[in-house]
Amino acid sequence: HRLPILDINQNSVLHVISDNRILNFLLKNIEYPSFFKYSIGELGIGTYNNVVTVLKDTPLIIVLNLLAERRISSVPLIDETGIVQSLYTKNDIAVCTFS
Repeated sequence: HRLPILDINQNSVLHVISDNRILNFLLKNIEYPSFFKYSIGELGIGTYNNVVTVLKDTPLIIVLNLLAERRISSVPLIDETGIVQSLYTKNDIAVCTFS
């Protein structure tokens, strides 16, 4: 993700910054809240039931429909044995679009 830094007086873009740079800045410059010591599972963050997965050879159109229908942003790609091989995210759609 990218965020524009705007000059509202001149109605122009001054800079574009990534969410990753913001995250790195915060991690280096803030005191961690007490909940940071807990695991993601303990905090109840994430999806633990009815997780959608697809095989690596699933046609892209089916994956895109799953993302839209389930209102999810990513889906694990698994092999025939159920082992996660990768993660397909809606950000990957841009790669397909501009390739």
